[in-house]
Amino acid sequence: LALALAEARAALSAAGTTLRAPSPVPELPGPVDAVLGWVVREATTNTLRHSGARTVTVELSRAAEEVGLTVTDDGRGP
Repeated sequence: LALALAEARAALSAAGTTLRAPSPVPELPGPVDAVLGWVVREATTNTLRHSGARTVTVELSRAAEEVGLTVTDDGRGP
Protein backbone atom coordinates (compact mmCIF):
# COMPACT_ATOMS: atom_id res chain seq x y z
CA LEU A 1 0.00 0.00 0.00
CA ALA A 2 2.79 2.41 0.85
CA LEU A 3 4.42 1.84 -2.55
CA ALA A 4 1.10 2.27 -4.36
CA LEU A 5 0.50 5.55 -2.52
CA ALA A 6 3.99 6.80 -3.43
CA GLU A 7 3.40 5.90 -7.08
CA ALA A 8 -0.04 7.53 -6.97
CA ARG A 9 1.43 10.68 -5.48
CA ALA A 10 4.00 10.90 -8.29
CA ALA A 11 1.48 10.25 -11.08
CA LEU A 12 -1.12 12.62 -9.67
CA SER A 13 1.44 15.33 -8.98
CA ALA A 14 2.64 15.15 -12.58
CA ALA A 15 -0.95 15.84 -13.62
CA GLY A 16 -1.28 18.78 -11.21
CA THR A 17 -3.39 16.86 -8.69
CA THR A 18 -2.71 16.78 -4.96
CA LEU A 19 -2.87 13.51 -3.02
CA ARG A 20 -3.87 13.53 0.63
CA ALA A 21 -3.06 10.16 2.18
CA PRO A 22 -2.10 8.64 5.52
CA SER A 23 1.55 8.82 6.45
CA PRO A 24 3.03 6.65 7.66
CA VAL A 25 0.97 3.76 6.36
CA PRO A 26 0.30 1.22 9.11
CA GLU A 27 1.65 -2.27 8.69
CA LEU A 28 -1.03 -4.57 7.30
CA PRO A 29 -1.15 -8.31 6.59
CA GLY A 30 0.40 -9.06 3.17
CA PRO A 31 -2.79 -9.98 1.29
CA VAL A 32 -4.67 -6.97 2.68
CA ASP A 33 -1.78 -4.66 1.80
CA ALA A 34 -1.67 -6.06 -1.75
CA VAL A 35 -5.42 -5.65 -2.34
CA LEU A 36 -5.50 -2.11 -0.98
CA GLY A 37 -2.49 -1.23 -3.14
CA TRP A 38 -4.36 -2.50 -6.18
CA VAL A 39 -7.40 -0.40 -5.24
CA VAL A 40 -5.24 2.73 -4.95
CA ARG A 41 -3.66 2.06 -8.37
CA GLU A 42 -7.10 1.58 -9.98
CA ALA A 43 -8.51 4.69 -8.32
CA THR A 44 -5.49 6.71 -9.46
CA THR A 45 -5.90 5.52 -13.04
CA ASN A 46 -9.62 6.34 -13.02
CA THR A 47 -8.99 9.76 -11.52
CA LEU A 48 -6.35 10.61 -14.12
CA ARG A 49 -8.45 9.36 -17.04
CA HIS A 50 -11.90 10.56 -16.11
CA SER A 51 -12.32 12.99 -13.23
CA GLY A 52 -10.21 16.08 -13.82
CA ALA A 53 -9.75 16.26 -10.05
CA ARG A 54 -7.48 18.76 -8.32
CA THR A 55 -7.36 16.79 -5.05
CA VAL A 56 -7.60 13.08 -4.23
CA THR A 57 -8.05 11.95 -0.63
CA VAL A 58 -7.26 8.45 0.61
CA GLU A 59 -8.53 7.49 4.06
CA LEU A 60 -7.64 4.30 5.87
CA SER A 61 -9.59 3.01 8.87
CA ARG A 62 -9.00 0.02 11.11
CA ALA A 63 -11.33 -1.57 13.62
CA ALA A 64 -10.40 -4.91 15.18
CA GLU A 65 -9.94 -7.28 12.23
CA GLU A 66 -11.37 -4.94 9.57
CA VAL A 67 -9.62 -2.41 7.35
CA GLY A 68 -11.45 0.17 5.28
CA LEU A 69 -10.10 2.25 2.42
CA THR A 70 -11.94 5.23 0.96
CA VAL A 71 -10.76 7.18 -2.06
CA THR A 72 -12.53 10.41 -2.97
CA ASP A 73 -11.75 13.24 -5.35
CA ASP A 74 -13.15 16.65 -6.20
CA GLY A 75 -13.50 15.96 -9.90
CA ARG A 76 -16.59 15.73 -11.99
CA GLY A 77 -18.94 12.87 -11.23
CA PRO A 78 -21.05 10.68 -13.50
